[in-house]
Amino acid sequence: MKKLTISADGSTLQSDLGDLAYVEEIKASDAQKITGRWNGHLYRMGGDNTKQVLQISIGQLEDSEKKIIYTELFEEGQDKKDEIIVF
Repeated sequence: MKKLTISADGSTLQSDLGDLAYVEEIKASDAQKITGRWNGHLYRMGGDNTKQVLQISIGQLEDSEKKIIYTELFEEGQDKKDEIIVF
């Protein structure tokens, strides 16, 4: 992906791969061991009747206030692919 844009009402995350719908708010948790605690929002493209699901979570780390983008790609018959970017 080269560009992400959140719609004015926050209901859609637009990417060069297509539009992702807002799913839920992410609340900081001690279970977030790899990144540390962070808050944000989860968007998803694909679902029950598709062979591919893309999830993108965008948020902010509690301690450092750095931004985080976490992408997960689920494809039928493939291992999950994920990437975390902190900036």
